[in-house]
Amino acid sequence: MSPISVTVKAERQKSTYSKPNAPKPDYVTLMVNGEERYYTTENEACAQFFNGKHGQTFTVVAEGSREDATITCVGQSAATLQQPAARQPTTNPTPPQAPPETKAVNHEKEAGMYIAHRLAGQKLTLRATMALAKEFEAAYGMTLSDDWLQSINSTLFIAGDRAGMFANLPVTVKFPVK
Repeated sequence: MSPISVTVKAERQKSTYSKPNAPKPDYVTLMVNGEERYYTTENEACAQFFNGKHGQTFTVVAEGSREDATITCVGQSAATLQQPAARQPTTNPTPPQAPPETKAVNHEKEAGMYIAHRLAGQKLTLRATMALAKEFEAAYGMTLSDDWLQSINSTLFIAGDRAGMFANLPVTVKFPVK
C-alpha cells in the first residue's frame, strides 16, 4: 500500500460484535482523507502501533494481512509537529516592494509542441480504439456505439497523457510560429 496520512480519532477499542465463541479483533478509529474509518487491528503489533497516539496525525504504510500485517510510520504531518513561535510585528514595517519586471516571453513555440504531442497521442489512441471496435464487431457481431467509442478513446488518451506517454511521440502536425 502506498503511504497514507491518518489522524487517530480514538485509540484501540474492543469490538461490540465479539462473541465468546467468535471473537472479533479490536479496532482503531482513524480519519483518512477527511472520512472516519475503522481499522481492524489484525494482530497485536498493529494494535500496539496506535497506543498513545490519540489526536496525532502521521503518514503510514500498511502491508500484509492478518498475522503478517505490519504498519510503518514514514512521517508526521505538519499539524502534529510543533509550530514555530509567532513572529512579533515590527514597529517600523517596510512597505511591500513591487515584483521585479520581467520581459514578456513568447511561449507559442512550446505551446505548439505541447499541442502537437497531444495530437499525436490522440491519433494513436484513436487508432487503438478503432482497432478494438473492429475486433469487437468480428468477435460479437455487434457495433460499438459512438458514445462507447468516444468513452474508450477518452479513457485511453487521459491515461496515456497522465502517464507521460505522449511527450516523446513523433510530431506530424506542424504549427506556424510567429
